[in-house]
Amino acid sequence: MRALASCQAITVLLTASSFAIAQPPPAPAEPASAAPPAPVQAVPPSRPTLPVAPANAPAQTVPSSRSTVPAAPANVPAIGSCSLGSHDGIADADAVTASQLVCDEIQRQFPGNRGTFVVELRKLGSGSLLVLTQLDERGSVADRRQLRMDRIEETVWAAPRLVESLITRTSIGTTARVDNIVGEDARELRKRSGQTHVGAGIIGSAFIGGNGIVAPGVDLALYHETERVAVGGDLRLSYRSQGSNGDEKGASMYALSVGGRYFTSSEDITPYFGGGLSWSSISFTGVEYTASESGLSAYAEGGVEALRTHRTRILLGLRATLPFYAPKNERYPGYYPGLGSNPTPVKQEEARYTVPLTINATVMF
Repeated sequence: MRALASCQAITVLLTASSFAIAQPPPAPAEPASAAPPAPVQAVPPSRPTLPVAPANAPAQTVPSSRSTVPAAPANVPAIGSCSLGSHDGIADADAVTASQLVCDEIQRQFPGNRGTFVVELRKLGSGSLLVLTQLDERGSVADRRQLRMDRIEETVWAAPRLVESLITRTSIGTTARVDNIVGEDARELRKRSGQTHVGAGIIGSAFIGGNGIVAPGVDLALYHETERVAVGGDLRLSYRSQGSNGDEKGASMYALSVGGRYFTSSEDITPYFGGGLSWSSISFTGVEYTASESGLSAYAEGGVEALRTHRTRILLGLRATLPFYAPKNERYPGYYPGLGSNPTPVKQEEARYTVPLTINATVMF
């Protein structure tokens, strides 16, 4: 019996152990309120990073490892440009047109020029100043020229002068010619219609083929002159007599002429040449002869006219008068023998072709 009881006890114990092993472990109790998970902390990188700029902040330039040329300021024109600068007191349309005339002239006179130019206009009383400035690579003033104009329309003549003076580094006064005078020059001869001038001067006449005497005289002139041509006429008178008691010697000439002149340039000092027709009279006397004649002549001349951009001008010239006649020399060589107690002198005529050469210095008003 005791052995049977022991076997039953062992059997019960083994059954309980098997049931305990088959049961799952108890679940843990849940807390009343679950806390939110903590944020994950970013691990800093091993090397520094550039801060991100705000959206409305200007972008920052990262310096380069090599040096660079700094950019020019925004108000400095680009190299190889021509632009309009300040023009206070001048209408925008007039200022734009004036600057375009100057810029076009730079390209015309110096094609391919890489300079930097600024055109400005400044009000000055009833007129204006046209200013042309050349800048260097840093935007500083390298050189400057200016001209005063009575009217904005004078830019047509002032622009070529400003450009020529600035680029060639010459004085603005040296660019003045008959056809480009502006208000600053205070000259009236700037129209194609020209001007009429009255002149007076002195001459010296030598008679080639005559008796070798040189006669002083006067020149009275009236000419209408344009940029390259002058037409008109003059009256020239010369006379000289020397010696006495049968040893007289003299010469005289007058010539009323009409013709024209051509000037080789528009500069202030200009060579010219010309010609025309005249009615002239030539006479000269000597110990053994006397000769005189008058008629139609031609003439040719050349010289220089100075101060053409001024109201008063000076004309220096040389003229050769070519007569269509020859003065007749009347000679009395003596008496023929065998004519009795009162022989009669015999007159012999000889024609001498004579060319008067005249040097003149004339002032034209």
